[in-house]
Amino acid sequence: MHPAEHLPYYSNAFLPSLVMNLSPFIFLWNFVHLVIAPGAGHSGYEDHWQADQYHYLHHAKFECNYGSPMSGFIDQYMGTFREKLGESSEYKGEWSEKSSEFLPADAVQRPWSSKGYLALQTDSNLAYTCFCLSVLFTAIWGIVLNSGSWRIESLGPIPVADAVAFVVGYGPFLFAYFLCHVTGDPMSWRWPFQNENVVGGFGFFFVLAWLACINPIYFATKWACQVA
Repeated sequence: MHPAEHLPYYSNAFLPSLVMNLSPFIFLWNFVHLVIAPGAGHSGYEDHWQADQYHYLHHAKFECNYGSPMSGFIDQYMGTFREKLGESSEYKGEWSEKSSEFLPADAVQRPWSSKGYLALQTDSNLAYTCFCLSVLFTAIWGIVLNSGSWRIESLGPIPVADAVAFVVGYGPFLFAYFLCHVTGDPMSWRWPFQNENVVGGFGFFFVLAWLACINPIYFATKWACQVA
């Protein structure tokens, strides 16, 4: 996973425990399950603990089946559900230049994803990786190092706990959005849900994602900074 993907994924452990003030053992089980479950769901083998053929298709085709069978209704609504590897009558989520918000109709330019590779990063990829590393170091400083007699309680009118929590919870996503516009990325910032209206299906699930993912990360980081 990418660092920015880790954040909302593991926030699933924070949401019930922090909001409902549950036992630490429930938090521990949720967190351990989140650590172990991807191993089975990404192994490529069926007929074992928590095998996930639904999500296997995501890694075969990438632009489909982003969640699990339990969240399949979101993929179905957004048009990113694929029921098989071959021709699909359900799938409508593949990105194309025609759906771009940035490319003119007569432009010929391939999207960034086709130029991606596992090697030395450059340009916006390198900038984003460096930013994520800075977020990591900010979290380590706020939660672990900012303690004792050298502890800083606030940065001007903003408490340090709030500042660090904002950087960790919101920073990667805001910086990615900033990079998209600065670099003129031809892919829609709403990809792979570019076919949905911002005020509509996309906006509804965006708010749910904020409530269930980004918000818990913010408050969990803030709590950790205050405890330190």
